[in-house]
Amino acid sequence: MILFLTSSPSLEHTDRLNPANGFVDELKRCTPGRRRGLFISSYPYWYDFTDDFGLGMKRSLEMEGIRFESYEILDGRSEFEAKELVEGSDLIILAGGHVPTQNEFFRRISLASLLRGHEGVLVGISAGSMNAATVVYAPAEEEGESLDPMYITFYPGLDLTSIQIIPHYNEEKENRLDGRPLFDDIIAKDSLGHEFYIFVDGTYFFSENDTREIRGECYLMKNGHLEKLSSEGERIVYRGR
Repeated sequence: MILFLTSSPSLEHTDRLNPANGFVDELKRCTPGRRRGLFISSYPYWYDFTDDFGLGMKRSLEMEGIRFESYEILDGRSEFEAKELVEGSDLIILAGGHVPTQNEFFRRISLASLLRGHEGVLVGISAGSMNAATVVYAPAEEEGESLDPMYITFYPGLDLTSIQIIPHYNEEKENRLDGRPLFDDIIAKDSLGHEFYIFVDGTYFFSENDTREIRGECYLMKNGHLEKLSSEGERIVYRGR
């Protein structure tokens, strides 16, 4: 499977895909001909949100010349058809949203098993990119979560890659949650014993055959220390799976 794990694939406040770091050109190269698209929800019972998001992505892809033979949406309305929908697709899009909510849906439909051996192209958006990992890091993001002793921070994921991505650094680096700095306190403490790759919008992880690269501006949070790894326009090899 070819992976494009993005922070966000789109230009802010537009319907256009972000061409930064060669994303659009690379995606078009990997998706010739007419595709059988599948958009998989992050909120399986929030149908209006999923329909708007999913059809919006279809329009954005079509604007770049990516054409579809079919385009389906997998959420609570179609979860009992998950096997057929996944097997019948060759371009899969994992929506952005709330990481734990999406993760629970993925596990309920056994998505990790359904994707095993799949030979198509997969595009992750924000939470979708995070949930692609073997072990998913789900930082607290809603008020009260960082104070909740029952909040679960790590989950089993889709096992498509080992990289643990945190998206939207350009938007969230100064954010506070429950009165605490999100990155300098909450995420820094969670990084003890872990490596989190922090992406700005426009950065993405690309995997095809033996190529595994982070393309664009990226930071590494490890054992509480933040280090810049790359800038816009640069590529670095990811040494993990």
